[in-house]
Amino acid sequence: GIVGCMNSYQGHVSDCNVESIAKDGKYKINGKNKIGGIIGDGYGEEVTNCRVNCNIIGEKYVGGIVGKASVDIENCMYQGQLSGTSYVGGISGYASKIIGCKVVSDIECDGDNVGGICGSAQKSIACYVEGTITCGNSSAKNVYGISYGSANLCYSTMLCDHTTFQSIAPTYGTYITDSYSVYDDVSNIASKLEDAYSEYADYWDFYDTWTWSGVVAGKNKSVVCPRLAWEN
Repeated sequence: GIVGCMNSYQGHVSDCNVESIAKDGKYKINGKNKIGGIIGDGYGEEVTNCRVNCNIIGEKYVGGIVGKASVDIENCMYQGQLSGTSYVGGISGYASKIIGCKVVSDIECDGDNVGGICGSAQKSIACYVEGTITCGNSSAKNVYGISYGSANLCYSTMLCDHTTFQSIAPTYGTYITDSYSVYDDVSNIASKLEDAYSEYADYWDFYDTWTWSGVVAGKNKSVVCPRLAWEN
């Protein structure tokens, strides 16, 4: 949507917006491999404060923000319909680290490594996702509400009826910490995330990034939890 290929370890993309101009979703980003709402492929330092509201169709390595890139993605949002085969994610098909990102998406896939946030990421921290995953391949592996990788301080309402679906991340080892999903018995997710914020304040930035109903940083807020502060 913005950059086809970024090849610079100091590369930085920030404050970009990609949005479909058609209410019926006619306009979309459509390609084959390494397709992203902001960046298709490459490597760099980080992608921050970007927003994409557009349908995206591809095959391998498809993401709402980044298709495939060795880059940290922070404070970004994707909203739209996403379609691909393998390595498909609401934020990225593959990325190094994803922090403070939000996804509202219905994702369609046919292969392995599919996640509400990322198909495969080393770390997903303080992310929120809602929507559905529809996988047409009964033998597909690694279908997750968040990502194939560690999930810390994340919350997912992603729904999926695939046989191998796991609501957050891999359940073996220490991949999941302080993360919850709609499948968990959590009556007040806002309080859970607020407790997590007190311990991990660097990732839950309520001055610039996250807000919800209640008193936050001494000010009364009244928005749906959780919500990126810069969302319209």
